Amino acid sequence: MFANSRQWCENRFNEAAVNAVRNCRLIVRGNVPCTLSLTSGTHKEIRECNSPQYLVNKRLMLLALVDNASSLSCSIEDPAVCNAFNDVLVGKHVDWKRAELRGCLGQVPENLDKFKDRGTSSDLYKYLMLYAHHRVRRHHLPAQEPCGKRCIEVHATSNALVVNKYGN
Repeated sequence: MFANSRQWCENRFNEAAVNAVRNCRLIVRGNVPCTLSLTSGTHKEIRECNSPQYLVNKRLMLLALVDNASSLSCSIEDPAVCNAFNDVLVGKHVDWKRAELRGCLGQVPENLDKFKDRGTSSDLYKYLMLYAHHRVRRHHLPAQEPCGKRCIEVHATSNALVVNKYGN
C-alpha cells in the first residue's frame, strides 16, 4: 500500500475557500433558510464538501469569500444569499454585486490555485511526517525469511508514507 500524503493534505484552503466549504456543509445538512435542490444530508456528501472538484461541480465556489481578507460575509444562512444561490441552481441570472451579496465570490473559478494557502502546510500533514520520522521504526525483512501472519514495514519518503504488508 502506498499513501501519497502530500497529495491529500500538504496544502490547505485559504479563508476565502473555507467559506465555501462551510456553506456547502450547511446546505448538505439542510441548515438553510430557503429550499435548495442540492440538500441531501448524506455523510458522503458532507465529506465531499472538502473536495475542490465537488465545490466547482456543484457551483459552491460562488459562496467563497470575494477575497481572503474580506470583512464582508457570505453565508448561505442569510436569506438573500440562499435565494441568490437557489436562483443560480434553477438557471436564473444573479447580480452578485448587489449590496447583500458583495461578500460572495459570485463566480466559479476555472482554477483554484488562488484559494490554496501555499504558505502553510496542513497540520495533519505535519503530524503524519513527525509521527513517521520519530515514532515508526523501519524493519527490514529478508525476502527468504517468512514473517508469519502479520508483518508491516512503514517508512517516510520525502513525499509519502509507505506501508508494505508481508505475510501469509
